[in-house]
Amino acid sequence: MATPVVTLIGGESTGKSTLTRTLAGHLSARHGLRCRQVDEHLRQWCQQAGRAPLAHEQAALATRQAELIAEAAAADDADIVIADTSAMVVAAYSALYFDDDALWADALAWQRGYDLTLLMGLDVPWV
Repeated sequence: MATPVVTLIGGESTGKSTLTRTLAGHLSARHGLRCRQVDEHLRQWCQQAGRAPLAHEQAALATRQAELIAEAAAADDADIVIADTSAMVVAAYSALYFDDDALWADALAWQRGYDLTLLMGLDVPWV
């Protein structure tokens, strides 16, 4: 049986990382589940590069986020995977900042494969 995957999506500073950690901690402490967390690749990339990604870098970022989630789900050391975002956020970023809708099809296809998606509040501006 495949490991269930929960993804959190939403804009910057909507609490995805905090909720990912809190949810994993709760499921582990209260229910004894082995939780594997997948960090946001885009954030790590920006910190390492010291800048926001350019238009031509978006597809690789979305693909890598999906790969990280798939790798975590394929590992046999977890009962559940909780991902701090998915390729949907990269697709939204690409559409918003570069007027490029090319990533939506793949992002939606990957998203359909996940068991649960938590959409964080939309009342915080994405800056």
